[in-house]
Amino acid sequence: MKKNILSLIALFLIAGCSSTLTPTPVATEETAPTPTAATAEVKDYVIGTWTGNLYESETIGIRFTLQDDWISQSKEFQQAILDAGSEVLGQGVPQETILEFLVTTKGNIVNAQGVSSYVGPIVKSFTPELLIETMKSQLMAVKELNYEVLEEGTATLGGSEFNYLYLLETNYNLHQKVYFKVVGEYLTNITVSSDEANIEKVEEFINSIEGY
Repeated sequence: MKKNILSLIALFLIAGCSSTLTPTPVATEETAPTPTAATAEVKDYVIGTWTGNLYESETIGIRFTLQDDWISQSKEFQQAILDAGSEVLGQGVPQETILEFLVTTKGNIVNAQGVSSYVGPIVKSFTPELLIETMKSQLMAVKELNYEVLEEGTATLGGSEFNYLYLLETNYNLHQKVYFKVVGEYLTNITVSSDEANIEKVEEFINSIEGY
């Protein structure tokens, strides 16, 4: 059970990495407040939608349809995972985090998560190399988990180019494929996790993602 929970809180860990890329600006008369999930659409970020088992996001540029053995988890379940992540990292969920989706196979053996975090205008100037190095350093700093990088670089997802990390968490033998890219002033991440016995399910989900 703990193994499944730790794979699910990758969503929180990746979101935490995004929020540390640059300090959050302090609101003044000259500086507008940092947008939260509730105000994100005002800042040109439109949250994706579900129609039955079909998820679509024009902002991220992807869509996928869940197969029969996959389910979209409830907001209550998602919050429980974020709370578990808070305990691991010892801090709250970044206010600027937008949960796009959390889908799992029945029994939560394999999961896929989409999350976007507001970073600010500076993120547009970050190179892919800087984004990858930041992700690696932040994830490997989490004491509860022990990550090894199996692959890194860029990959195509739904016809779009993403930065890419393939990670192995050796304490619990968890495989995680992380796809991330800059969307406006946000950093968007899609993470798919499983144990070694279910890697084919990871590939099936990744291959099901299409362009919007």
